[in-house]
Amino acid sequence: MKHRTRLIIKIIATAVVIASVVAARLLSDDDVARFGIGQAALFLAFGVWALATIYLYWQWFHYTRQSWGIANAYRRKAGNLAVQSPRLDQAAMYLVPLWGILHRSHQAPETFLGLELRVLPVPALVVDLVGIAAIVALVLWAATRIVAWRNGRLPLAHTAYVVSHFVIFYTGYIGIEQINPGWLVLNVWHNAQYVLFVWLFNTNRFRSGIDPEARFLSTISQPKNAWKYFGSCLAISTLIYSALKLAVPLGVVIVAYQTINFHHYIVDALIWKLRRKEVGAQIIAQPGTG
Repeated sequence: MKHRTRLIIKIIATAVVIASVVAARLLSDDDVARFGIGQAALFLAFGVWALATIYLYWQWFHYTRQSWGIANAYRRKAGNLAVQSPRLDQAAMYLVPLWGILHRSHQAPETFLGLELRVLPVPALVVDLVGIAAIVALVLWAATRIVAWRNGRLPLAHTAYVVSHFVIFYTGYIGIEQINPGWLVLNVWHNAQYVLFVWLFNTNRFRSGIDPEARFLSTISQPKNAWKYFGSCLAISTLIYSALKLAVPLGVVIVAYQTINFHHYIVDALIWKLRRKEVGAQIIAQPGTG
C-alpha cells in the first residue's frame, strides 16, 4: 500500500509540474519553463522531501513578491498622496519575510504538512543580524509615515496594507513557533488577498455590464453580486478538494495541493504583472483615493 501511495504521489506531482512547464512554454517564458524542468528533475531524483522543501521556500518567495506587487498597486492608486520612499518600502517589505524564513530554517523542523522536510542550515547569528536590519528598516519606514501623516499626505490604504504585510509575515514565521499553523496564517492571508485582487480586476474589467462572451464571469463580477463571486470560489474549491480527499490517501492530497500551488506560482508569475498594460489598466482605476 505504501509503495502504491508513493507511486500515485509521483505520478500526480510529476504531471502537474509538467503541466506548469508546458504552460510556461506556451506563454513564451523560457526562464520559468527551465525552472519547472529543474524542479521536476529534483523531485524525481530525491523524492517527496524535495517537493516539500521547494514548496516551503518558493511559497515564501511567491507570497513576498506578490505582496510587494499589491503594495505597488496601492501606491499607484494613491497618486499624489503616495509617500515617495519606494526603496525603503521594498527593503522593509523584503527584510521582514527574510527574517521570518531564516528563523524558520534555523528551527529546522523535520516535517511540513505531514511530509519530510529538509531546510537550509542557518546559524542563529545570521537570523539575529537580519532581524536587526529588519527592525531598523521598520523604524525608518514608520518615521516616513509619521511625517506624511503630520503633513496630511498619508496614503491610508497603502499604509494599512503594508502594516498587514509586516504583521502577517512576522506572525506566520516568528510569532507562531509551529510550522504548520504559521503556514496556515500566511496561506489564508495570501489566498484572501489573491481572491480580492482578482475580484477587483474583474469588477473593473466588466464595469460596463454583462459581457455576452463571458456571461457567467461578468455576471458574478458585478459589484452587487459580490456574494455570488466569493460563494462560487468557495464552492468550486470545496468540491475539488473534497473529491481529492475522498478519492485518494491524505498524503496524496497534500502533495496534490502542493503541486497545484506550483502550477499557480508559475502561471501567476506570468500573468499578474502591473507593467502589462491590460493588467495595470484594470487594477489601477482612479488615482488619488489614498
